[in-house]
Amino acid sequence: MDFYDHIIVGGGILGASIAYHISKKSNDTVLVLERNDFASGASSRSAGLVLQGSTKKSNIPLAKKTVEVISQLEQELGETVEYHKTGSLRLASSKERVSELNSMIETASLFDVDVSVPNDRDINKMAPWLNQEEIQQAAFFPSDGYLDSYRLTWHYLKAAKNNGVKFRSNLAAAEVIIDRTKICGIDTVTFVGLDSEDATINLKTTAITRAEKTISGSIYGSACTHRDFALYGEKFLEGKLPIDLMVNRRYHLREINIALSDMLEGKPGRGVIVFDH
Repeated sequence: MDFYDHIIVGGGILGASIAYHISKKSNDTVLVLERNDFASGASSRSAGLVLQGSTKKSNIPLAKKTVEVISQLEQELGETVEYHKTGSLRLASSKERVSELNSMIETASLFDVDVSVPNDRDINKMAPWLNQEEIQQAAFFPSDGYLDSYRLTWHYLKAAKNNGVKFRSNLAAAEVIIDRTKICGIDTVTFVGLDSEDATINLKTTAITRAEKTISGSIYGSACTHRDFALYGEKFLEGKLPIDLMVNRRYHLREINIALSDMLEGKPGRGVIVFDH
């Protein structure tokens, strides 16, 4: 059994950021748990917009901190995050939106976020294609921009690792162990592979984890295709993995919809798509 001062559940951008900032401010031991691969969920698919103007007051200092920490991460790792500081232009064309935008400007200024109110000429320079007839108010945040959130997450992870943070992927938090009013631990369970879409499993996770057991098995094979399929191909070319003997159905390219239907229905077997020459 391992002991840590902090256990963070979730290896997306939020978990990675928390781990990094804790490791910067203290010598406490930190573990990050992720049930899949790190940065494989929403953090790898988000738009990556960094907007310091918000109707939610609590979001503004967080966005500002993100802009500030980017250069810090780049300096620590010697790698660029590729933050594109394009600035963002906010517009309001109704009484309600004007009030909202003015409040946003005022709140951003309280947190020392760089913001200005552009005039018509300024707006025309920024967006000459924009029809300004209905614009009643505008605000420009010059240090806003966008980035690859997947890249930023991994910068957090690498910097945190350099600071001593430990990471465990493909390990799910199954239960929080509470002694009266105190959290004293987390039970984990490891799942390997992918079952059919409607499959269910009933088990007592605490019994499995306390016995240090691992559940493995899959109908389709690995759940991490970008990693494991490359390994399968390599072993096949080396003559160490008889893939031909493992395939029990071949679909021609014209049958691809049938193959997809069979997979979604959870039909067992190992099928491949054959590209006709």
